[in-house]
Amino acid sequence: MTKRSIFLKASQILMAAIVCTAAAKGAVSPLFSRGYAVVPEPQRVDLRSGDFRLGADWRVELGAGVTADSVALQSLAGELSARYDLVLKGGASAPGVILLEVRRGAVEP
Repeated sequence: MTKRSIFLKASQILMAAIVCTAAAKGAVSPLFSRGYAVVPEPQRVDLRSGDFRLGADWRVELGAGVTADSVALQSLAGELSARYDLVLKGGASAPGVILLEVRRGAVEP
């Protein structure tokens, strides 16, 4: 057995344990149940039917509370790049838009 196959098997076992633990606690989120792993998990999500593909041709639109030098924008761009090697470069005619907003009082402690 190669190191890679051992790592893949261990990863599968770990994911199964996480899923079983979360399911036993009734903590499976709507995102996770659709196959999405989002960290940190949003407090509120509006899921609609169908899936979509996020690609470099998408763009970020700055909403309320977000400026070009915002930590939220830097964090989003950094995580997309580090995790998925993805840099959003879409212009005005982009097929998809991520609206990034930070609203006072939106996060519940």
